[in-house]
Amino acid sequence: MIPDEHRFSVHRHRHGLGCYHEIDVIDWDQRRVIKLNVESEEEDIIVDDEVNKALFRDTGVVRQHIDDVGLNVMAMNVAESGKVTMSTDPQDDDYRLPEHMQTVLRSDLVELDRIAGEVDLISYATDPGMKKFVFKYSMGAWSIDRIWAQIHILGRISCHPNIVPLDRLVLEEISKSGVVGFTTPFIPGGDLSTNPRPFKLKWLTQLMEVVDTLNSYYGVVHQNITPQNLFINPETDCIMLSNFDNAAKIGIKGGGEWKGGEGELAGRDDVKGVIFTLYAIITRKGWLLKDGALQDFDKAMIVDSPEMWVKHPDVRLDPGLDANDYYKKMMRWVETRRTACPMKNYLQASKPINWPLLIPEPAARYIEAPSLKWPRRLRLFKVEGLKILRCDRRRFGLPCLEWQRPAKTGLQLDRRLLATGKYADDNSTWLPEELDGQTGRLFTEIDRQVSRIFAEMDRQVGRLSAQIDQLGGRLAVLEDRELERQSAHRDDISAEAASPLVMTKRKNLEMPTQASAKRTKTGLHNGP
Repeated sequence: MIPDEHRFSVHRHRHGLGCYHEIDVIDWDQRRVIKLNVESEEEDIIVDDEVNKALFRDTGVVRQHIDDVGLNVMAMNVAESGKVTMSTDPQDDDYRLPEHMQTVLRSDLVELDRIAGEVDLISYATDPGMKKFVFKYSMGAWSIDRIWAQIHILGRISCHPNIVPLDRLVLEEISKSGVVGFTTPFIPGGDLSTNPRPFKLKWLTQLMEVVDTLNSYYGVVHQNITPQNLFINPETDCIMLSNFDNAAKIGIKGGGEWKGGEGELAGRDDVKGVIFTLYAIITRKGWLLKDGALQDFDKAMIVDSPEMWVKHPDVRLDPGLDANDYYKKMMRWVETRRTACPMKNYLQASKPINWPLLIPEPAARYIEAPSLKWPRRLRLFKVEGLKILRCDRRRFGLPCLEWQRPAKTGLQLDRRLLATGKYADDNSTWLPEELDGQTGRLFTEIDRQVSRIFAEMDRQVGRLSAQIDQLGGRLAVLEDRELERQSAHRDDISAEAASPLVMTKRKNLEMPTQASAKRTKTGLHNGP
């Protein structure tokens, strides 16, 4: 069951009409979304520990009423006095499903290239045009938080012209319901760290605008704005921001019990990312294009030293403009951000993006799986934590999602390799012999025992079937013989009854002689 402290999540908070604040609450226990209209004289309230205690804890108004709220109730109005009234107005039900999110099975993805760890270039097997997409996925627990956060963020802002959109959610092929990743359109031409085209001033403007939108409107910080994560859309000639691996809600720190993304990281704010990106593009200094350079970048030294903004000879800018023009435009934006009131929490944004935390791991739980001893009856196994190791899944005989694929040096280029790691024309299943070590040997021995048992069962069934057939044949013969005997006996009885001797004897028995009749009449008889 869901722990009480994780039953509710705030989906969205905004300032409503008058002195009301609208808070959309998800009740994970009932799987419903209900709106809270909270009356407060304060212009800005943040759903912090005090508000959580007043609304969601044991004595909170939500906890007191939520179990008794009817299905037709769309909102709860909480007055400042604590009085609670219910609203059945359908207009209060503004929960919308992300209709644009389509799904595709992992087995329907064809691998075209391997871009990075847990990032592949693919196409859809059902697409005759073989249009290219990028497949980002999570193979294990180490990256599931990032995938979780990216899906929620891109699902809300995919319509932005300067953000690479989410195309489809990718489901695993075993249950066809578990999400293992997502796809985004592939932007050809390479990122801005390798793109030789002239860097236009309008792209810098678009980058600054999309950062403002993410931070101020959605309450999200990207935390990895670098040339490697920026592309130019050849169809619209607009800059495109991608890779939200490190994205987080403003004001939410990472680590600890946080299970919904990275959280805010020191030295990776988006203003610094824009400064770093422009400086790296103009100067082309090699160390700036390496991973992790953003965190080590000294923003203060670069911003206050315009003489360091020397354009690399191979860099091309807009005609009639030089590096100083780009620097001045960027600095005007930096000053605007400096003088603006800093946002301390993502809920202060105009339309904050919120997503629930991943459910914390329980101390232990039990799963039902076949035992490894014969006979293989179902029994309960104790499993520590929420995640089950792959070796335990195999040991318990549970379905296991396989990610292993052929090494690039051994790829057969004339065959289509699917995202499952198997070729499209390969119908073989996972074999226990492919496992290494003791687990593989154990499964091999189990399979041999199973094969021997079933073979012996087949032989025994065959013997029993033959014996049953023999007994059936013998019974049929005995039945026929018995029927023949009974029929012959009836015929003998009929023939004997029809013979003259038998008829005479029967007549003598039925009719007394004349002498006997006379004696009867006269009362004389032989004997004393």
